Amino acid sequence: MATFEFNLATPADDDQLRCLMSDVGMEGAMQVCFPREPSFFQASCVHGTKVQTLVMRPRFSNRIVGMGIRSIKPVFINGESRMVGYLGSLRLLPEFRKAAGLAQGYHYLRQCHVEDGQVPFYLTTVVEDNHTARRVLESGRCGLPTYHNVGGFCTYAINPKTRIRCVSSLQVRRANLADVQPILDFLHRQGRAKQFFPVYTREDFEGSSGQLHGLNVEDLFLALDGHELVGVTGLWDQRGFRQTMVMGYRRPIAFWRPLINGWARVRGAPCLPATHEVLNLRYLACICVRENDPDIFTHLLATVCRVSRGQVDLLMAGFHERDSLGGVVAACPHVSYRSRLYQVYWQGDEPLEESSSDRIAYLELGGL
Repeated sequence: MATFEFNLATPADDDQLRCLMSDVGMEGAMQVCFPREPSFFQASCVHGTKVQTLVMRPRFSNRIVGMGIRSIKPVFINGESRMVGYLGSLRLLPEFRKAAGLAQGYHYLRQCHVEDGQVPFYLTTVVEDNHTARRVLESGRCGLPTYHNVGGFCTYAINPKTRIRCVSSLQVRRANLADVQPILDFLHRQGRAKQFFPVYTREDFEGSSGQLHGLNVEDLFLALDGHELVGVTGLWDQRGFRQTMVMGYRRPIAFWRPLINGWARVRGAPCLPATHEVLNLRYLACICVRENDPDIFTHLLATVCRVSRGQVDLLMAGFHERDSLGGVVAACPHVSYRSRLYQVYWQGDEPLEESSSDRIAYLELGGL
């Protein structure tokens, strides 16, 4: 007899899901949670064009003790638009983190995967120092799919007070509604060079329920070489529907945090935030520059820091370990945490071949 029951969440589950997202965070040296206020489902559109929330309950109980999100969206794979899945927001109450429930959850996930047959594989990230989760997921036991490691993914937090020196003659300005189509053309033309870059549409920029919900066109910054568009970066404020909060720190960071913050202030780096406060941060979004040129991105980042100064506490950016644009952010005083990016698939699926790994992976940090 099954210990747990699994099904897809409905709006009636919103309260329980919001509690779970607030109470259970990402494990690591810094434990972070992502509350979804005022509505869990309102925030879900940023994950993809199709989003399913799988929930886990003990038999004969209506209490949700675990959840995970399966989302699907179009991305560029080897330069062509294809649908790919993403697995994220896995949350389990500590007392229910047992192999039996995990195995049943992945069995239900595979049923959803087979029923619609929309994607050949999934992507997911796991915090690098969460060794317990990585060991279980990489084991392949208990009916789990294959988790194929495709490299590191680093999330950076930088202080907008950082002053970045630029030597190029590029001009940077805010976008307006007349720029939407040129921006889309540029993202499609340059984004296809990267693996998994999202295939955005006009509805994502102009709709209230698209993948870029909360990102207005005016929040995008354009780098221009004369009249030629050569770079795009957005400042994405998600606090109205999806928050970020530090729940706590492991030792020795918890003990040394006051001294760490004192040194951070001297260096101009971000301080480690206080616990249980919503962070005033922005995600760098739609990061795309001509030929992945770090100099162009440097100019965009300098402008974004300048306009954010005094209004924003942290700027967040995420890059695959092989992306040279990540080096621009890493050169600034920063706090970072590392994850591993996995390609997830079952036997009989169509994972990417190793020969496809020459392209640099891109994930939209604000959509994870």
